[in-house]
Parts: sequence; C-alpha cells; structure tokens
Amino acid sequence: TADVHLQARMRGKIVGRFIRRVISAIGIIVGFAWEQCFDAAVDAVASVSSNPLLVQTILALFCAALICPAWASFILPMVHQKGWRFGFVATQVATYAKALTEEDEESAKEYERLLSALALVMARSQA
Repeated sequence: TADVHLQARMRGKIVGRFIRRVISAIGIIVGFAWEQCFDAAVDAVASVSSNPLLVQTILALFCAALICPAWASFILPMVHQKGWRFGFVATQVATYAKALTEEDEESAKEYERLLSALALVMARSQA
C-alpha cells in the first residue's frame, strides 16, 4: 500500500507540473492576443488621423504610462515574492495589517485575524 500511495503522489506531482505548464502556455497565448488587439486598435485610430505616426507614438506612450506602474505595483511583486503560490503578496498584507493596527483596537483584532490566516496558509503550504 505504501508503494501505491507513493505512485499516486508522484502521478499527482507530474499532473500538477503538466497543468502549470499548460496554464503558462495559455498565459503566453493570451498575452500575444492582447498585443495583437492593442496593435490593431492603435493602427485603426491612427489611420483616421492626419498624422498617423504621431498618434501611434502618443498612444504607445499613453499605454506604457498606464500599464508600467500597474505592472510594477502588482505583477512584479507577485513574481518576486512568489505570491502566486498563495494568491497574495505577503509584504503587501503586512503593510495593510500595520496600517490597520495604527487606527484602532478593532483594527488590531482584524490584524490578528489576518496573521492567523497567513499562518494557516503557510502551514498548509509546507504540509
């Protein structure tokens, strides 16, 4: 029975790895699809203007100014701190919890609840 259990766990790990790779591949495909949509939209808007190159440049700068800060604030910390494992970034939770405790006693209780939930998630991930 120990061998059967071990084999089942190994199959589960292999299937999990396969699923993660499929999800990554789908993510890349969706990224390329978004890029194609943005490109087509910029071309369509620029084609009706008197100076298409200027309009394309302005729209590109606008998109970069809009997307880069959001990427740096949300996506980058999620990747660097492996927040994708739990669905949140621990340092952001800690910052939010610290701000809560500075407000009032009820917020301090909420902070303790958040810490308990975080400890439970960590314990489950290590099991």
